[in-house]
Amino acid sequence: MKIGFIGMGGWGNHWRDGVRTVVCSSKVQEGVVKEATLLVSCPDRKGVVAALGQLLYGHGCNIVESDQVTLHEEQQYFQRISFHYDQMHVGPANVDVLERAVEELGAAYDMKWQGAYADRKKKVAL
Repeated sequence: MKIGFIGMGGWGNHWRDGVRTVVCSSKVQEGVVKEATLLVSCPDRKGVVAALGQLLYGHGCNIVESDQVTLHEEQQYFQRISFHYDQMHVGPANVDVLERAVEELGAAYDMKWQGAYADRKKKVAL
């Protein structure tokens, strides 16, 4: 069975030509969800996935998607985590608190990381 994913339009499952499409809403009752993506890379070792998940959960974030890969020959780990931060305990306007926590975790795991926020405009040079 193949599964497709659509990111707007309310929860539901749809079947078409043998492909199941899962539909989820990007809005909550209070307003638009604030979404961010965290990219990390570090030497592969135990506890990285758990530490990142605990950190985000501990700040009130909700992980909505996560992809990871380990390059075994290089012993290098990579992860992309998409999460909602509109219900952070310190408020969504205080992402600097979350970023400091990621920075501290990064130091413990020799981690390089980058955060991107969906509601912030990207700077483009022409």
